[in-house]
Amino acid sequence: KNVLHDTLLKPEEMRREVFTFPTPQDAPSMDVMVTLTYAPVHGPQDFLEKVEQEAALGQKDKAFQSVQIAQKKMNVPLKK
Repeated sequence: KNVLHDTLLKPEEMRREVFTFPTPQDAPSMDVMVTLTYAPVHGPQDFLEKVEQEAALGQKDKAFQSVQIAQKKMNVPLKK
């Protein structure tokens, strides 16, 4: 029995996330900074040990490492 189910995106797959933030009515634009990171596996110790047993590289597996995959900064004009 596997501990985790596959939530990885395949190369041909795309995931879109939409976030809405309240802004002041007189604001002409908004600064946006986005950082995407693969987060390491976390949870109770017995869960982590079970994942480590199933991981090919054990604790050195990328599932246990935080990895930045993209960062973008931009100023977005707000629509009125």
